[in-house]
Amino acid sequence: MSGRTMKIIIIGAGEVGFYLAQKLSQEKHDIVVIDNKPDKCARMRESLDVAVIAGDAASQKVLNEAGLKDADLLIAASGIDEINLMACMMADKLGVEKKVARVRNPDYYEETSILKPSDLGVDMLINPEGEVIDEILRLLLRASASEVIEFEEGKIVLVGLKLDGNCPNINNPLREIGTREERRHLRVVAMVKGEKPLSLAETTVWERTTKFSS
Repeated sequence: MSGRTMKIIIIGAGEVGFYLAQKLSQEKHDIVVIDNKPDKCARMRESLDVAVIAGDAASQKVLNEAGLKDADLLIAASGIDEINLMACMMADKLGVEKKVARVRNPDYYEETSILKPSDLGVDMLINPEGEVIDEILRLLLRASASEVIEFEEGKIVLVGLKLDGNCPNINNPLREIGTREERRHLRVVAMVKGEKPLSLAETTVWERTTKFSS
């Protein structure tokens, strides 16, 4: 998905948090998961190669332990709106670039709400339930992109990704990038190394290449 390894903190080890941690750890991102339920933390530790902290995600001490100040992205996806919003507020104060909150209560996102997401330090507020995973993964793609151009009111998106030495796809054949399901929705349309366009007949991904996908 990305040419850049990001430090990502995920709050909530339920089904949404588990899937996101699984997906993002496969992309070689540095993942820390926080949850206050020991059984969910144990499942996460046993199943995935991610760091797990058992504790209250609304606690500054716990967030500091997770390395919040060094995070590129906070995904607050617990089942409690107030915990998600509190964590985003603290992340905003520490200068975390992207903050995503999963919120169920319409009081926090309706047009008549006194407080807007931006007042709470939230860059993207996700609701309803079905949008959570897809929207967060879209955000990650955009956050790591060097260029994003939309066509047909966003139905088609051209994304430029600069691939450095940390990219897990370096030296791999194009046909092996992503899962079969992901390749159904993604097409590599151009590759550029320096100022030189590479032929799409080129089957290997090289370091310091910019890949344009749609």
